[in-house]
Amino acid sequence: FYDEALSRGWRIGATGSGDNHNGDWGTATDSRIGIPAPALTRDEIRSALGARRFYSTLDRNIQLSFKADSSEMGSTVAGCSHRFSISARDGDDESFTEVFLYNSNHDTVATWYPEPGPFTISFDMTVRANDYFYVRIAQEDGGGAISSPIWVSCSGTAEQDP
Repeated sequence: FYDEALSRGWRIGATGSGDNHNGDWGTATDSRIGIPAPALTRDEIRSALGARRFYSTLDRNIQLSFKADSSEMGSTVAGCSHRFSISARDGDDESFTEVFLYNSNHDTVATWYPEPGPFTISFDMTVRANDYFYVRIAQEDGGGAISSPIWVSCSGTAEQDP
């Protein structure tokens, strides 16, 4: 449903969680929403959520960053040429097996096979106006994560969401 909502023009981020009605809610599964925030405060978390600066994960301790230039996932960036970077680490040192970059057609733009341990992948890419990109990372044990998109405006300034 995530791909379908994005295809329909919804500017949403990738979230994940479990839904149960037992006393172990929040810990029954490894599904989580990861929120990169500069501080663990209500204001910083609210700001990150409002900016769609978050990702969905099937592993409770994956850290994921997806940037265009210095703009983190959830952003709209100006210009048609960018330096993208994808970084991930796992708190249990579980290995990542594949990293996929998708575009707004949900086509795989690129695939990488990182070495064991934390990784950073950086690349330059010229993009089309009104495109967006998101990342999915996979682990050996079936865990992984999917990022919120980065939207691209090839105009001179980044578009502001209403």
